[in-house]
Amino acid sequence: MRVQLSRVIEGSKSDAILGTQDRQVIIDFVQRAIELAADRANWDIWLDNLDICSDGCGVVTLPSFVDTVLQVNVGGRPTVFRSEWFQFHLNGPGSECCGPACGFSDDHGWSPIFQDLKEWSVVAAICEDAIDGNGTLEMIVEGETKDANLNVKNAITIPATGPSTAGIKIPLLINVANTVMPLVYFRKITRVTKPVTRGYVKLIAFPIRQMALPVTLGYYEPYETTPMYRRIKVACSCRWVRVRYRKAEAPLVNDWDIVPIGSYQAMLDLIKSVRLSDANNVDASEAYLAKAIRLLKEGADRDATYTPLQVERGWGVSTIDYR
Repeated sequence: MRVQLSRVIEGSKSDAILGTQDRQVIIDFVQRAIELAADRANWDIWLDNLDICSDGCGVVTLPSFVDTVLQVNVGGRPTVFRSEWFQFHLNGPGSECCGPACGFSDDHGWSPIFQDLKEWSVVAAICEDAIDGNGTLEMIVEGETKDANLNVKNAITIPATGPSTAGIKIPLLINVANTVMPLVYFRKITRVTKPVTRGYVKLIAFPIRQMALPVTLGYYEPYETTPMYRRIKVACSCRWVRVRYRKAEAPLVNDWDIVPIGSYQAMLDLIKSVRLSDANNVDASEAYLAKAIRLLKEGADRDATYTPLQVERGWGVSTIDYR
């Protein structure tokens, strides 16, 4: 069952639940209730699967709601997922390996953009809402740059007066790919800082060679201010990757946001438990909490099935030939 935030807010306005019309107060209770359920029921509400397309052998950038990658299936084949520390292992294959390593996939850190720049480029920001694009808002992009005199340096803005600031300020414009003046060429982007906007904002790179096509680097949501996306590296050519992951804690803002609790009644009981706990009514709080946890567990068990782990005969930890 998918419960929208708007339904929980309306239900919480009742005197029997919270008895308040303050939207932000209700959202705060909802977020505290979710944390309570995650701690006392089970962590399965934060677990999910994701299928994402891949352009072949290389790095796959995951959406912003992915926090911790637990396991990776590459093109339909299970792999052993390794942390970033594995590339430093003395007896390991390092960071640039293929062949026998095709059974592995690696954590590749975080990035503020979907794909890396392949060549020196000029960057621009385009927004979809006219109010965002009236020229009053700007995005700050940091990284490795080159100025018009071909001097390589960290991205920096030097104002007419006052101290310099890190990053290059790029104005948000509507339907116009106006680059920064004077022109600054980026080779690597390490950080993007974006203001809160009404609509989405797209970050585009324009390679400086002739006839080069623009490249979309990022497509940022209105409430993304410091976007960062987890990346994984797969060693096999594949069309898609399936990821088992733990969700990042996304803020609840819009009415259509989905509350990660599969029961509307359990959500209301959790909110009542938090309210009663704040009022030092511990016994009643624990009673509503126990009721909510029972509803969540019953819902989880209703569709649960069990399939014994299937292992091909002759394979196992003690029988794999690593040669």
